[in-house]
Amino acid sequence: MFRTILTLSLLSIFAYAGVWSSMAQSGFSGAYNQLNNFVSNQNKEIEDFWNNEIKPLVEEINKESKAKEEKLAILRELEKAILLNEKEIEFLLHKENELLGNKANVIGQ
Repeated sequence: MFRTILTLSLLSIFAYAGVWSSMAQSGFSGAYNQLNNFVSNQNKEIEDFWNNEIKPLVEEINKESKAKEEKLAILRELEKAILLNEKEIEFLLHKENELLGNKANVIGQ
């Protein structure tokens, strides 16, 4: 009988121990609040650093990259035009040589 009463007493004490411990202010909750505040402050500092320092640099890099790509596209088009002009000049010089050869043949006859 004594064992049953003791067992029920201990069971009720352990059953409510979690409730009692969470009702009292403990060092753990204070430490958790301190840690939570520290992490929140660090996150705010990191977010501010990102927004004020890194994000403008990333945007500037993206803008410069787009400008570079546009200039490279223009350069490629100009190189194509130069190549076509060189081929056209080569073709015209070849035709001029043929005509001069024909003219020399006509004069030679």
